[in-house]
Amino acid sequence: MPHQWPYSDDDARLDQALRLAMDYLELKGFRGDHPIVQKYLTMLIVKVWEKGARHPLRLSNAAISAVEALIESHAEETV
Repeated sequence: MPHQWPYSDDDARLDQALRLAMDYLELKGFRGDHPIVQKYLTMLIVKVWEKGARHPLRLSNAAISAVEALIESHAEETV
């Protein structure tokens, strides 16, 4: 799942973070539109990267938490 990142020297870490987040969400049963989900996760990962995080697990966890919060808030709105 190679992606065009704004920080070309760190593509491997960013790709790993995106792959971890996508795999986790798929394992949890999230069935969204893959390209849209990937784009949203990418945006979240870049935001966390710009705040100074560099470890792929930290990057992916932050993105996962944001997506889960979004899903949860949407579920509460539909109840």
